[in-house]
Amino acid sequence: MITTQAEIIGLFSDAIADHGFKVTGDIVADGALHRCNLDGHSKDTRNGAYVLHLDGKRPAGWFMDFKTGSTLKWAMPRGKDDTKHDKQAQDEINRQIQYAKEVRAREMAELQRKAAERARNIWHRATTITKTIQHPYLERKFVQSHAVRLYGSALVIPLTDESGAIVNLQFIQPDGIKRFLSGGRKKGCYFIIGEPTETILLSEGYATGASLYEQTGKQVFIAFDAGNLQPVAQAIRAKYPTASLIICADNDAHGKGQQSANDAALAIGGKVLIPPVIGDWNDYFTNQAVAHG
Repeated sequence: MITTQAEIIGLFSDAIADHGFKVTGDIVADGALHRCNLDGHSKDTRNGAYVLHLDGKRPAGWFMDFKTGSTLKWAMPRGKDDTKHDKQAQDEINRQIQYAKEVRAREMAELQRKAAERARNIWHRATTITKTIQHPYLERKFVQSHAVRLYGSALVIPLTDESGAIVNLQFIQPDGIKRFLSGGRKKGCYFIIGEPTETILLSEGYATGASLYEQTGKQVFIAFDAGNLQPVAQAIRAKYPTASLIICADNDAHGKGQQSANDAALAIGGKVLIPPVIGDWNDYFTNQAVAHG
């Protein structure tokens, strides 16, 4: 029978590890909320939080990875004579969970505010692109610069929110490596190419979106990755409730792009269009152009 504090902490730690995470440092079982570092995260980011209660008949705890939003509720396995969870301890855990979420929400809002301020500052200092030869990525992808800019050696694409304000930036280096501003908002944010049309296209990446616009003339929203397709699709539906929306998915070998596109289409009553071969629509159009001289 498990009775010692060390054994209970060990079980809680094992449950966190089974969930795919590892707390750096010792776990304190005092019923208070503790912020902690996690293995695999940048040093001193304190992206984790936990609560572990030893009060009552059944010790219980809670863990959260703030970076991914993943959470875990844990309670020690029931013993023969333990028929119910200690309500006082559970109520306290729930209170701590709510407090932790509120703290994280405030932290995220502040990080996003600072990132948005930095994004607008960089965007105003970035230079206009007039020819595709100004950036190797545009040349390699055979697309034009649709109001994107140049900042140092990077192609800069703004992410805007539902109000049209710039809240983040994507930087694409000449070798194609992409990154966003640290702490910047991405969920539900997008870049638009073209004026409103009756049919609106939604894609993952800039090159794909630029190719679709150049081939069809229809307005394109760029979501930047598969996980953001549904939030952006919902933002488009709110903005243009009567428009026909087509999610132009990537044809991924692992199926993620297709699944994300199908989920997004289902959520807003849209359609899905997938290239007939592995790759995205930029790959498809580029290969077609090469094949036909």
